[in-house]
Amino acid sequence: MTAALTPAGTDFFVNDHIVKMDEHIANQFIPEQYVGSQTETTEYNIARDEEAAKQLFADARKKLLDINHWNSLCGFLSTAFQLVDCLGNNVERDPVIGDYIRVAIPGPGISTGGGFDWVRIERLTHIHIDAHQELFFMQVRPSPYPGTAGADTAHFFKNAATSSFMIVRELKQVTAAIYGRNEIPNTETRNALDNVRNQVVGTSGAIGLSTLQWKSLVSGLLKRDEEKDN
Repeated sequence: MTAALTPAGTDFFVNDHIVKMDEHIANQFIPEQYVGSQTETTEYNIARDEEAAKQLFADARKKLLDINHWNSLCGFLSTAFQLVDCLGNNVERDPVIGDYIRVAIPGPGISTGGGFDWVRIERLTHIHIDAHQELFFMQVRPSPYPGTAGADTAHFFKNAATSSFMIVRELKQVTAAIYGRNEIPNTETRNALDNVRNQVVGTSGAIGLSTLQWKSLVSGLLKRDEEKDN
């Protein structure tokens, strides 16, 4: 039996029976949790058949790669996201490894990041296991401002933290998930004001806001076109 490519703790349907999905394949992509806090946000959608599930997966992957328009899926008061290349230029295209995402969260910015938080894309993977299973995975990590190698991490979390975005198709089910791992406030920069800001943002309301936004994002990734106006 082929192992199911599914985030931990999610169920799927086979012949109208709920089956607990195998965790170990998804766990190969998610960094080990060893320090700080962790978060998991998941959503799934059962398509009418496998062909519809393939289309739903393809649509969700396209939306996930359209980083500059994530905020349209995240709702009111959402963070603004901008894809930036390794030279610091705003770009309108699919991301590649080594690109950055500029994150403008509500509230005060971080001076070491030019007023923004920054993450770097370090993994992009699309795997077809067989006709019934495929997985798309993107992982980002807090980073310095582009072009400032060796500078302080310009993010409210330390660079041990990761955010892993995963879309999985298993038979008729498509699952979208976001995993946060090793999340620790970044309070050891060389800027005292940034340290205070990162402590506040990394441990308080911004985290709750982020959780709500990620929930809206995974729901939006799996929303079918016919549901948009409903």
